[in-house]
Amino acid sequence: MKCIQKTIIIFGVIIFLLPQICFAHNPTVSKMVIRMDSATQKWYAILSFDQVGIIASLENENPELKYNFKNDILWKEVFIKYVKKHINVNSKNGTIILGKGIVNLGSHFEAILELENLAKKPDYLEIENTCLLDVYPNQVNMATVIIDKEMFDVILNKNEPKQTIYLSKSMGNYFKSFYQFAKEGFRHVLPLGLDHILFILALFFLNSNLKSSVIQASMFTLAHSITLILTGLGYLVPDATIIEPLIAFSIFLMAFQNIFYPKINHSRLVLIFLFGLIHGLGFANAFLTLQIPAKFTINALLAFNIGVELAQVFIIFGLYYFLAKWIRNESWYQTYFMKTISFSIGTFALLLTFQRL
Repeated sequence: MKCIQKTIIIFGVIIFLLPQICFAHNPTVSKMVIRMDSATQKWYAILSFDQVGIIASLENENPELKYNFKNDILWKEVFIKYVKKHINVNSKNGTIILGKGIVNLGSHFEAILELENLAKKPDYLEIENTCLLDVYPNQVNMATVIIDKEMFDVILNKNEPKQTIYLSKSMGNYFKSFYQFAKEGFRHVLPLGLDHILFILALFFLNSNLKSSVIQASMFTLAHSITLILTGLGYLVPDATIIEPLIAFSIFLMAFQNIFYPKINHSRLVLIFLFGLIHGLGFANAFLTLQIPAKFTINALLAFNIGVELAQVFIIFGLYYFLAKWIRNESWYQTYFMKTISFSIGTFALLLTFQRL
């Protein structure tokens, strides 16, 4: 019994000390568009970075900038060198050179750079982008290639900073795009979605029965799929400053319901559905930050949502087969273990709520 008590205490401490207290649904995103000017037949790279992140990254590599904040010429020079260092583009013809262009420093650091040594109709582009990864480990660098009015998107992050875009409309490209957005949806739960992980934990640990957990998760899935799709299609416009505290508070309510009203009935399912609608708006904020072109919205939305669901199923089955299956019928499970875990989750969620206000 002492071993069990120690395990419960350690689990509670881990929850309180988790370092990832963040707005999981507002990842930092940069945008790069490669396109050809029909008038000049020249290729350009159009880049955009959030000011706060790019300044921090530039100062990390160039400490002297901290003492020359008003020197725009110096900042522009350093910014261009930074971009050319961290962004690499290759094609069948070899390495593409980021040439001269225009730079604008404002709320976003932006640049339009001419691309040299790029064929009029390349078969593919290999793009590598490691910008801002030193300051934002969860940074997402979107890359879009526009050629002959066709758009091709790719997602670059710390795990996959380099991707190849094949510039042809094919089922292979379609499935590759689908896979990437599904993977991004999965990533927004595991490991980025701390609040969603906690919510699934609160659902699961009430009795840790696999069937009841799947039923509750299905109700949650149905609800957040509705708001995610409606927002992705432009029918809803969520406000992150309101949604994020509500998401954290929903975890608090669900966890403490486990303690004071530990029953799975219609009212609990209705509550899960209502909370799912709110969580869906959080996922939608994450989806919107990816700045998906309108013509790819349905494909990307479906893939992103499937990724989210797979992550939830992974959590439930993992918890069941690696933990709950072996202890859920013990006499101390409902009395001590479930209530201690729920109390820890609820208290942590309440702290998260106040942090986000």
